[in-house]
Amino acid sequence: MSLRQAINKKCKDCIYDPKSGLGTWRQQVDGCTAVRCPLYPVRPRSDSPRESARDSADRR
Repeated sequence: MSLRQAINKKCKDCIYDPKSGLGTWRQQVDGCTAVRCPLYPVRPRSDSPRESARDSADRR
């Protein structure tokens, strides 16, 4: 399993609820608000370009 696959799996396991009607797992992960999560800066996101992990950390 690649690092990206492991990150995707962890995020999906953490936040995805297929019965919620709130979209795909990627949409739900994209809407994650757990800014204290160590994976928050590298979580799968649909927008681009991505902000750097440093920029994200500076906002905390």
